Amino acid sequence: MSLRYDAGDDAGPTPTEVLSAVDQPSRKNIVGTVVGHPKGMPSFKEIDHMNPSLASSTVSEHLDRLRAAGVVDVVRWTAEGRDATAPKAFYYLTDAAREILDRNGVFGEDGYRSVYEQVTLPEEIETHLHAERPAVDAATVDLN
Repeated sequence: MSLRYDAGDDAGPTPTEVLSAVDQPSRKNIVGTVVGHPKGMPSFKEIDHMNPSLASSTVSEHLDRLRAAGVVDVVRWTAEGRDATAPKAFYYLTDAAREILDRNGVFGEDGYRSVYEQVTLPEEIETHLHAERPAVDAATVDLN
C-alpha cells in the first residue's frame, strides 16, 4: 500500500504512525468502534462492550497505543463537571488521524455506524451512549 500524505502537514502524527497503529486487527476494530459511535466519542465501557473478544486490560493497552500514535485522544470530565454515575472519560478520533485514514481508504464511517446500530446494548452501555459528553474541538465528534 502506498501512503498518501500531503507534504504540507507538519503537525500531528505521520501516515506511517497512524497506519501502523491500526494495522493490527484488534486496534482497527477499536478505532472502528470510535468511528462508528453515534457521537464519535464512546466511553471506555462502550468500546469494551463492542469488542467482546478482548479482555478489558487489552482494550486499555490498545487505547494507550492508539493515543501514543496520535490516532485517538481522550477527554475527561472534571469532578465538578459530571454526574457521579456518568462515564468520566471519552475517546475520539483525532482530526489528523481521520484525514490520514480517509486519504488511505481505511474506514467508511457509515459501515461502522451501521454495525454499531445493530448491536443490542445492555442498560449500562445504553446509559453511557446517552451520557453528556464534555466539549472537544474535533471535527470527528458530533455532540448534537
